[in-house]
Amino acid sequence: MNKDKLLKSAPSITASLLLIAATATVGWRGYQFWLDYNTTKEIVVKAAPAAQVKQERTVQQLAPLNLFGKNEPVAQKKETEDLPSTNLRLTLRGVAATNLEKGESGGALIEGPDRNTDFFRVGENMPGNATLHSVYANRVVIDRRGSLENLFFPEDSSSGASIETYASVSRDDSSDYSEPAYEEPVYEEPQYQEPEYPEPQYEEPKYEQPDSGGEPVPVVDAPHDDGSQQAISEPAYQEEPTYAIDQPPEEFSEPSSDNSSELSEMDEQRRQEIRDRLQKLREQIRQKNNG
Repeated sequence: MNKDKLLKSAPSITASLLLIAATATVGWRGYQFWLDYNTTKEIVVKAAPAAQVKQERTVQQLAPLNLFGKNEPVAQKKETEDLPSTNLRLTLRGVAATNLEKGESGGALIEGPDRNTDFFRVGENMPGNATLHSVYANRVVIDRRGSLENLFFPEDSSSGASIETYASVSRDDSSDYSEPAYEEPVYEEPQYQEPEYPEPQYEEPKYEQPDSGGEPVPVVDAPHDDGSQQAISEPAYQEEPTYAIDQPPEEFSEPSSDNSSELSEMDEQRRQEIRDRLQKLREQIRQKNNG
């Protein structure tokens, strides 16, 4: 039974022993690396002060010897104010002083012929095959193939108070360039003017007396094709004609019995004639109304 158990647990025991051995090996390697690192660090830290002291002493001892000659001030360059003004289509918009802390040289904001303003440092090429030579408070000097020329601020900003001065500008995103303050333009309010309307003039209507008599008819002026006025008179109203209808006499006597047949025939004919006349009158009236 014990052998069977040992055989079954042999793989797990072997794996445990291998794991312990690997852990011990890694720990020992880490300890050796830590010892080497601390030893190297102590050596470097201890050796640095001695080298630094030696170098400082060497510089202090060599400085009074003036091995490279005495530091004499450089002779002033000849005045550049009398240089001719450039005829290039360039406009000076601002100048920047030299920044010694950042190691940046002076520069200027110059507007080119294309109305685009760029910042140029001393020694950089500008439009017109020119190079920025030097920068001053109120002007810059440009080099055109060995010929020096002055570029001043525009005439409207010739006074010192109106000169725009810019800080040193670099071309990266961390520039210290400050834009001038924006001034909002002033717009004049439009003045409203009341439109003038002509007063209507009343004209007394003209009346025309019709030839047939009756009330006078007003005359209306109508425009011609050419714009002139034409007098138009309304047609006179004509009354409908009256038609006389034969009526029986007011005094009527009863006919006798002998003449009753003749009277009846006459009455029938008379009635028929009256009907015919009335029918004709109705037709005439209907035709006139339709016409």
